[in-house]
Amino acid sequence: MLLAAYANWLVTLIKSGPAVHSVGYLGEPVNDVVFGVLTVLVVLPTLAASGLWVWGLRPLKSS
Repeated sequence: MLLAAYANWLVTLIKSGPAVHSVGYLGEPVNDVVFGVLTVLVVLPTLAASGLWVWGLRPLKSS
């Protein structure tokens, strides 16, 4: 989760340079790249970490 938070901060800082004001697949190359990078570096790791966290909270089977 920490990696995703720092990635979000870094990508947001970098995207402010080329004046990307919205994020999504809009057909604009810079905007599409920012959206893809945010998806790969922020969304997917957060989903994976959340899933592993929930999996770790499951009750253990008694033997």
